[in-house]
Amino acid sequence: MGSGKVSAARMEEFTVQLVKDNNAEVVVVSLGTKGTFWADRETSGYIMSPVIEVNSAVGAGDSMVAGIVYGLINYENNYEAVVCGVAAGTAATITPGTELCRQRRYR
Repeated sequence: MGSGKVSAARMEEFTVQLVKDNNAEVVVVSLGTKGTFWADRETSGYIMSPVIEVNSAVGAGDSMVAGIVYGLINYENNYEAVVCGVAAGTAATITPGTELCRQRRYR
């Protein structure tokens, strides 16, 4: 049996194929500190996460999804929406414990 790990190349291929086969319009794969891979019908690529001190990963995935949804509503393309999600997920990791990031802290 294998280790259960999937190579980056295989993950990219599978992600892009999901879109090509019309199983999804956009696919986003969070890779934690290694960034995020995403694909839509026109393009695909990596968005690197900023290097920060991680205080907690609690809520980071949920925050990323919420940021992507916000981006899909407010921005013109999928790339910008995923960048918004990466920012929201990253912001959640800089707060301690279960506390989530608040926009007013960073203005």
